[in-house]
Amino acid sequence: MRVREMRRLVQLRTVPLDATERRLAACYDVADLRRVARRRIPRPVFDYVDGAADEELAVAANASAFRAWRFLPRVLASVETVDLSSPVLGSVLPAPFLLGPAGYTRMLHPDGEIGAARSAFRHGMPYTLSTMAATGIEELRAGVAGISAVSEVPDTPGELWFQLYLLKDRVQAYNLIDRAADNGYRVLVVTVDTVVAGNRVRDHRNGLSIPPELSLRTVASVATKPGFWWRLLSGPALDYANFAGRPRTTIRKTADFFDANLKR
Repeated sequence: MRVREMRRLVQLRTVPLDATERRLAACYDVADLRRVARRRIPRPVFDYVDGAADEELAVAANASAFRAWRFLPRVLASVETVDLSSPVLGSVLPAPFLLGPAGYTRMLHPDGEIGAARSAFRHGMPYTLSTMAATGIEELRAGVAGISAVSEVPDTPGELWFQLYLLKDRVQAYNLIDRAADNGYRVLVVTVDTVVAGNRVRDHRNGLSIPPELSLRTVASVATKPGFWWRLLSGPALDYANFAGRPRTTIRKTADFFDANLKR
């Protein structure tokens, strides 16, 4: 085979110049994304997302139960045109998928809740803002203004939903609901299964607090993850938007904000 013929068969893959694009181009599944995250963020922050309560038996059981499901293939059924759209709470979504509430995401990335909501909107998906978010209700609404869905789903603009922990302070809880409604959040998602917080052992071992507290271990981690700390410290102050100004606390102790007297 001549060199000219070989060149037709073997071509060098172009390398993206953008660092983020380059990293994501090497990710083909969730496990790849998890490995990238573990390399780029400090262990206490990674464990905040990756960890669960006590021995983490429940989360392992949930993953095992999910993997027990199997798709049943159908043949000789036309798939030339596939429609994944699904009605969900009065809206038709392009797929039965939405972004659920995750608190304090700006600790992971400076774009935080706004970045996640913009991505959801571009794909016509709802985004659910957590009560424990690091971005305020009005701030998120302003952050997604003007974001349009991608061409594949032009008629399914994204929606904002708001997730509420029922607080002991009922006045504050009603205020959050009113603010969400006034800013066009269409669905209220009420969480009722967290009146007793899980014992998150990883967070205890890592000394994770909210807002983050610089300890000797944290300072040592700056040397290994300088990019993360630069992005974090050069951005706005990091705190729970709806509870800003309160004394430093742990994730487990935030359950003290919630009403434990909920019953049918």
